[in-house]
Amino acid sequence: MRRSSVIAAATFVAASPSLAAPAFAETSYPEDIGSFGVVFADPSGHECVEAQDDSGERCKPAAVSAAVLPSGKILYWDGIEGMNHIGLNVVLEFGEKAMDDQARVMDVSGSEPSWSVPTPKDTNGNPGGYDENAEYLPLIPHDNDNKNNDGNLFCAAHVFLPDGRLLINGGTAYYSEPSIPGTDYGVLEPVGIKNTRIFDPKTNTFEPAADMSYGRWYPSTISLASGKAFTVSGVRKLVKPIYPDSPVTDWLTNVRQTETYNPASGKWTTNPPSADKSLPLYPRIHLLPDGKVYYDAAGQAFNPMGEAYDEALWNMTSVYDPAKQSWTNLGVPVINGVPAGFRGSGFSVMMTLEPDQDGKYSSAEVLSGGGVLGMTPGTYLGSNSATLNTIDTANGDKFTSKSVEPMHHPRWYANAVVLPDGKVFVANGANVDEDVSPGLGFPIRDTEIFDPETGEWTKTAAQTQGRTYHTTATLLPDGRVMLGGHAPFPLMFGPQNNILHDTVGASRNTTDPSFQIYSPPYLHWGERPKIAAAPAKAVNGGTMKVVVDSPTYVSSVRLVRNPSMTHLVDPDQRTVELAVVERSGNTLTLAVPDNKVLPPGPYMVFANRDSERGEIPSVSKPVMVGRG
Repeated sequence: MRRSSVIAAATFVAASPSLAAPAFAETSYPEDIGSFGVVFADPSGHECVEAQDDSGERCKPAAVSAAVLPSGKILYWDGIEGMNHIGLNVVLEFGEKAMDDQARVMDVSGSEPSWSVPTPKDTNGNPGGYDENAEYLPLIPHDNDNKNNDGNLFCAAHVFLPDGRLLINGGTAYYSEPSIPGTDYGVLEPVGIKNTRIFDPKTNTFEPAADMSYGRWYPSTISLASGKAFTVSGVRKLVKPIYPDSPVTDWLTNVRQTETYNPASGKWTTNPPSADKSLPLYPRIHLLPDGKVYYDAAGQAFNPMGEAYDEALWNMTSVYDPAKQSWTNLGVPVINGVPAGFRGSGFSVMMTLEPDQDGKYSSAEVLSGGGVLGMTPGTYLGSNSATLNTIDTANGDKFTSKSVEPMHHPRWYANAVVLPDGKVFVANGANVDEDVSPGLGFPIRDTEIFDPETGEWTKTAAQTQGRTYHTTATLLPDGRVMLGGHAPFPLMFGPQNNILHDTVGASRNTTDPSFQIYSPPYLHWGERPKIAAAPAKAVNGGTMKVVVDSPTYVSSVRLVRNPSMTHLVDPDQRTVELAVVERSGNTLTLAVPDNKVLPPGPYMVFANRDSERGEIPSVSKPVMVGRG
C-alpha cells in the first residue's frame, strides 16, 4: 500500500498555533472511516483570528468558492470580506465597509501546498465601480462612495467553458440605502451585478466579458449539451427588491428571466418569456442525460422574508427544455411518503450516470439532504432527512421520489461530494439555520458516506475545523476530498465575537482561511490501479483508449466533471461510467457518450478496481471532452 501517495496531506505543515494539528485522535481504523490530514493555510497574509480586528488589513481569503482547474490546481476566492471591520452592526455598516473579494490559486499535488495570486487579485469583478446614477440605485438618500465593493465575486455563479476557462457571472455590489449623511452608517443593500468575468488558467488572469441583461446575486449557471451556459434566478436587490425601472411583476421576487451565454460569440441572450421561471436563490439544477435541465425543488432562501410572492411554486420539481425554451413541472419530493416540498440550504447531487445494456443513459437519480424544510425561515432546525429523486428520461422525464435512510446528524449547509466509486461523502454544516441566528449554531464535525447500493449512511472520520457557513468540499484529482471555507455573519449581525466559540464550542465567528484534506476509506484498502496513459481530448459519440497497469482487474472507468462549487451548489457536477468496448493487452477502449450525457469541458478520468471492501480508484488523468 503506497501510503506516501495516498495521504500526502499528512506532511503539510500547520499554518499557525491557532490552526494546530487535529484536536481529535487519529483513527485506528482508517480503512473503515478514512482519515484527515493536518489543517493548513496559505502562510502569507493577515490571519484574522481575533474578533474585532483593528489592524485595517485584509484577511486571508477563505474558500467560499472553489474550482479544480484542468491542471489540477484549485482556484478559490472569499466572500463578505471586511466583516472584521464592523464595530457596531452589520446591517448599519457593511454597505460601506465591505471589500471586493480576493482570489488565490493553490497547488496541493506535491508534498507541501503552494499558492499564487492571480491577476488582478480582486478578480476584476467591476473595474471602477458604479457611479451614483447607476440604474440599480434608488431615488431615496443613499451612499455609494466606496467603489471598492461594487464588484464582488461573492454570490456569483461559475462553470467551466468547453475550452477549460471558468465563466463567472453575477455577484455582489454593496451600498447603503438609506444612509446617514456624513457617516459610515446606513441600511445595507446587497445587489446583484450584471458583470461577467472569465478566468483563464493558462495566464492566471481574470478578464471582463459581456454583461448580462439582469443583475444577479445568488444565480445558478449550468453547462448545456451545446456548450452554452444557461443561467437562472438570482436577485437584483436583496433587502428591498422594488425597481422603478421594471414592471411591478418584477417587484418582490427573484429574477424570473433566464439568459444563455454563447462562448462562440462571447455574448448573453435573454431567453423568451416561455423560459421565465420563479426559482429560489442558487436553485439546485442538474443536466439530465436527455439534455434537459432539472430543478430539484431546493436552493437558498436567504432573502429576509423569502421575497417572492409566488414562492409556493418552488416546492415543485421541473425540467427546462433548451430546444423548446420552456419548463414542465414534474412532481413534489417526499419524505417518508409525505410531500416535503422545498429544501432550503441543503445539498443536491446527481448520482453516477450508468449505461444500460444497450449503452444508453436513460435515467438520473438525484440525492438531496440536510438543510431545512420550507421557505424562509423554514423549520430553523437542521434536518437529517435524505431524499432520492429519479427522473426517467426514457419515459418522458417520469418523476418518482422516495426517502432513504436519514443521515447520522441533522445538517444545515452541508457539502456533498460524489466520490469516484459512486458513494457520496458529506461534511461541514451546523445544527441550526445560521442565516436566521448567526453564531448560535454548533458545527457538525463528524463526516459520513452514503452507499447507493445499500441505501445506508456510515459515520466517518471527524474533521478538525468546524465549518458551518460559506464552505466548500471538492474532489481532488487524486481521489481525496479537500474541505475549505467558513465565512460567517457575526453573532446576531453585531460585531465579531468569539466568546461562544471559545467557551461552549459554537460556530467560529471569524473567517477561516484553512483547508483540510480527507482520504476516503478506499485509499486504505490496498494497491491502487494505475492509468499509464489517457488521451488529452475525447470526442462525444466516439471512443477513447486508456492504458492501465492491469486491465483484467479494472471494474469500471468513470469520468468526473471538474468541480466548481459555491454555496453548496455545483450544477455541472456529474460522474459518468463509461461502457467498455474492448480490452486488449493493457488498453481499454471506452465508449464516450454524446454531449447530453457529457457536456463539453474538463473531466477527470478514474479507473477503479474491485476489492473485498469495494472499489478502489486510481489517481485520475485530465481529459477535455468536446463535440469534435
